[in-house]
Amino acid sequence: MNTDVRLKFRIRGSVVPEWLGYVGEALSEGYAFSFEGRHKQELFQYFTALDSFIEMHVSRHNAANPNHPIEARQLLADKFKLLVKNQLEAKGIALNELKFWGPLLSKFTEITKLRNAIAHNLSKTVIGQSDADECFAIVSTAIALVEMNCLTDEDVLDFYNLPLRASKW
Repeated sequence: MNTDVRLKFRIRGSVVPEWLGYVGEALSEGYAFSFEGRHKQELFQYFTALDSFIEMHVSRHNAANPNHPIEARQLLADKFKLLVKNQLEAKGIALNELKFWGPLLSKFTEITKLRNAIAHNLSKTVIGQSDADECFAIVSTAIALVEMNCLTDEDVLDFYNLPLRASKW
């Protein structure tokens, strides 16, 4: 992911859509950290945006489905999986029909492990631009998938007004 992709994300959302609330604020802060070369803080802000986005949708889901809530104590990746699965099933689509799901969830898990290792002082790994870029790609894909029902790589790229090309995943 390069600055052009981030800029188009911001432009597509009129700098960051107001409906994203704190998610948008965290994305903007991560974007600002990228210009300072503070990639660890950038990654943490993007991860915070992802966490906030998923929790926002878990709350909406639980309010609409009190008999089938998503439990608060579940791992973030599991909550995301349940959100997407429920959304797709309502349209008659199975989760395994979403071609980029496996690679997306795999990257989600990798970034979560990296974030947790750093947050709990278990790793001295230097966070680079590519790590922050991957986290940004995950959160922007999650937004396109959950909010805008983008079900293919092409849908996601089109939503952000990006040229169609082979997916990184």
